[in-house]
Amino acid sequence: MSVWGVHSFENDDAVEWAAAYRDMGLSLAGSTIKIAISDHVDNKLSASIGFRAVAAVEAVALALGRGTADAAEKLAGAPEADPAAARELVPEANELIMCVTSGSELSGLWRNAGLDEHEKWLAALEELRARINGAPEDAAETIENPAAPPVPLERAAPASPASESSDAQHAIAALTREVETLRQEMVENFARLARQIEETRR
Repeated sequence: MSVWGVHSFENDDAVEWAAAYRDMGLSLAGSTIKIAISDHVDNKLSASIGFRAVAAVEAVALALGRGTADAAEKLAGAPEADPAAARELVPEANELIMCVTSGSELSGLWRNAGLDEHEKWLAALEELRARINGAPEDAAETIENPAAPPVPLERAAPASPASESSDAQHAIAALTREVETLRQEMVENFARLARQIEETRR
């Protein structure tokens, strides 16, 4: 697994998944998201599947007309996606983002990369969440604008003493995000439980 940035297609797993998507289309996005959610419930969600599932959420956003320029390039040539089918995947796409940001192996990798990189990764996922839920498309200008080459996961450097004050502020921001993540996760877990109960009754 090679990772060179915090955005959805800046890793080998997502790029490989995109190649498969170009052959299979939106059905692959749906199945990838479902597998990742199931793996998370069973405490088996690997970073590799997490990367692929985030790419699948990008495919959903693109089908809804809210994709990034990078997603449009990586997924170009795929079978035309039905926006109505994409809308049906939005609840699970939201749930997937909760899964990867709360206690997953993928989240752990970004924590190990350093506080700044973890914050950038969380911000990228929040921007993705906003797009799948209907925020206007910012794509090319917003998500594709790194100020400097990102730090590879395996070579992330620890914070220096001079940055401790800034790190404390980042830590507070990260804690705030995690509280919101937990709150949203609880809501979505109740929704998933309700769906499971309904399916059992059928």
